Amino acid sequence: RFIRQLKSEGFLDEHADALRVVRRGSLLQRWRAAHLRSSPEWPMKWVIRGNPENQLEKLLQSAAPDSVGVVEDKRESHRWPRMCLGYFAAAEQLGFGFVHGIKPHVYVDHFDSPVLQQLGLAPVQAEAAPDVIIKIPMAPQAVFRAVVWRHGIPVADILQVWLDVANHPARGEAQAAEIERR
Repeated sequence: RFIRQLKSEGFLDEHADALRVVRRGSLLQRWRAAHLRSSPEWPMKWVIRGNPENQLEKLLQSAAPDSVGVVEDKRESHRWPRMCLGYFAAAEQLGFGFVHGIKPHVYVDHFDSPVLQQLGLAPVQAEAAPDVIIKIPMAPQAVFRAVVWRHGIPVADILQVWLDVANHPARGEAQAAEIERR
């Protein structure tokens, strides 16, 4: 279905022996426009204060494939969320860092109070600055199936990072242009 749609809209080379995408710029612009609808995000703080970078690294390392599963609690059991680093922090981890000073975004496939408690996070009060932004992706399968592991932590792939930052108000255009250039 996807290939048929690409063909009908003129994004595949009709004369190539194998699938070959043409008009890449137009296709990426359409993809970017479709991604304009933002998914929910929540600013969070670490419950126990420490070095935010170390805490973030530990949190993401807990997403290792062998640690994902059901967490038993005395009151109930719940599924540990899939998660990965996103946006500008992911660009940095992938070696494409260009914009600094933006709070790290972490994609999670779900969360509720017990999961937040397990993650060691709490919602930020209106006047406080967050340590991390939690975000549920619009297309979780696309995000989590393409995860890249860097230094023991899951990171969104470079195409997802490009999509995420391209429309971000904090120098997102510049970061997206750097990714495209490289």
